[in-house]
This record gives sequence, structure tokens and C-alpha cells, in this order.
Amino acid sequence: MSNEIYAIATLGGPERNVERIGTFIAWIISNNLLETILTRKASSSVARVQMQDLNGLEFLTTVLHGEFKAGHLSEEGQKFAEHYFLKGQYDKDYDACGYDGDDNWLRYDAVAPKISAAYRQFINPKSRIKARLAKIIQFPSKAR
Repeated sequence: MSNEIYAIATLGGPERNVERIGTFIAWIISNNLLETILTRKASSSVARVQMQDLNGLEFLTTVLHGEFKAGHLSEEGQKFAEHYFLKGQYDKDYDACGYDGDDNWLRYDAVAPKISAAYRQFINPKSRIKARLAKIIQFPSKAR
């Protein structure tokens, strides 16, 4: 289990990021990308997130103690987080949603489709490339 820290929750001030990280955590949980042992240990909290009774921010601050680590994720979850979350695309998608309210599940509803689209492209990169077919032109041959 890797202890690399992807993000640390900041609760106040201009650097506040708990909603941002919590939204990603909620998506990770909803898509079964948590590490198996953590899923078992925190099964009640995981189920509550999946039922939208506990939000990602609350899971981050209570179960994960404010730290989002590589070891919290399955192998596939780690690869996706490193590709999407750490490289900044998640921040761009999150900011593009522009949700400023206090309801974490409305925020999740705004951002989750973008995360899901990025995940689909991550697991099937060939879907991004559309096959192009060339039309073959045949010229009549000259009769000899």
C-alpha cells in the first residue's frame, strides 16, 4: 500500500479544497475504486456515501482523516487518479461546473459526468480516436 499523499484537506480560507477533493472521493467510492481493505474497514461509511447519506467531504474528513492517499485506492483507481486528478484535468473539469452552493450532492451531480467521461476515455483510449476510412479511387485502365 503506497503512502503517497495526493491531497490534504484544507478547511478554511482561500485555499479551502475539501469540497473539491470530497467530490472526487465520492465519485471514487460510487465507482468502486477504493482499495479493498479500506472498503471493508469502512463498509458502513462507504455504503452511506453510495446511498448519498454521507458526502465525500465528510468521508474525507472522518474516515480518511483529511488525507487523500494512493493507498486508499485500488490499482486501477490509483492509475486513474494519477492520470486525471494529479495532472490537473480534474481541477479544470471541477471549475468548469461552476457550482457555488453548499449542497455537496448537487455539486457531485454537476461534476460526476465529467469525471465519468474522463474515466471512460482513460480505460478505453481508442474510443477517442475515430477510425477514418479512405475512399479508394480507381481509374479505368487504358485499353491497349
